[in-house]
Amino acid sequence: MTATTIFSMSEILQSNIFFFVTAIAVIFVAVASIWVLYHFVRLLRVLRNISEIGEQELYTLRGDVADARAFVKEESIKFKHALGFLSVLFNLGEKMRGRARKPAARKKHSSVINEEKNDEQ
Repeated sequence: MTATTIFSMSEILQSNIFFFVTAIAVIFVAVASIWVLYHFVRLLRVLRNISEIGEQELYTLRGDVADARAFVKEESIKFKHALGFLSVLFNLGEKMRGRARKPAARKKHSSVINEEKNDEQ
């Protein structure tokens, strides 16, 4: 055997080691990718469940808000009738509606009118 043959065996050995290390690296990257994808899918499932629960609660909340609006509307009508009754009792009707009566214009006495006429002349 010559030196060139040993050198060629060394090249073959080096290429075999390279392919072995590369295969192990590819397997490691594939396993890591599968592990990451598995956990990503689990995360997406959890997020989907959370969104479904949130959607159900949103529908429940919407119904509660509708009930509350109806209750407030009903009670405000009752309160309006009670307030109207009390305003009639205490003669506050015009004040509550914002239509305060204007004070009646005072009539001037004839003596004041005569004095104004005299001042004008």
